[in-house]
Amino acid sequence: MNFEQAAGNDLEWREPERRLHEVSCNGEVVAALRFEKGWGSLATGECGGSQWTFKRTGFLSPRITVRQVGSETDIAGRTRPIPSTHAWPRRLRLRRT
Repeated sequence: MNFEQAAGNDLEWREPERRLHEVSCNGEVVAALRFEKGWGSLATGECGGSQWTFKRTGFLSPRITVRQVGSETDIAGRTRPIPSTHAWPRRLRLRRT
């Protein structure tokens, strides 16, 4: 099942292992996000046979970038407004950069 086929159904977000997150529909995994190391923010996401990397950078002006695996070009990103006492939102709307 791919993400388009899962549309309109109940999706479940779970963490079956430390540093691995999955989205499933009717018990079948449709997307996954795996952090590469026990520390750091580099993660690889996979959905429908495609893969992307997600990376958080910056301290005073944190930013999340998204790239296709193997590319050095950002295809999307999100910057958290500072100053802010709020944590990153659990749901991000990514903008093309």
